[in-house]
Amino acid sequence: MSRTDPQMMIRVPADLKERIRKSAECNRRSMVGEIVYTLEQALPASETETAPGGEIAAKTPDAAEA
Repeated sequence: MSRTDPQMMIRVPADLKERIRKSAECNRRSMVGEIVYTLEQALPASETETAPGGEIAAKTPDAAEA
């Protein structure tokens, strides 16, 4: 992660912010690093694809795969 990466601003409930802070401290990461790590674990690149308009959408199983 670098300062040239895109930035976004989000609002989170105070209790969630505290959970992120505690988790980051336990894992010796910054809060931003903890958030990025958690999102990367929740949204692996192999399970997402780019949708029209550049949005990331979860892949849906094809009828043949179901």
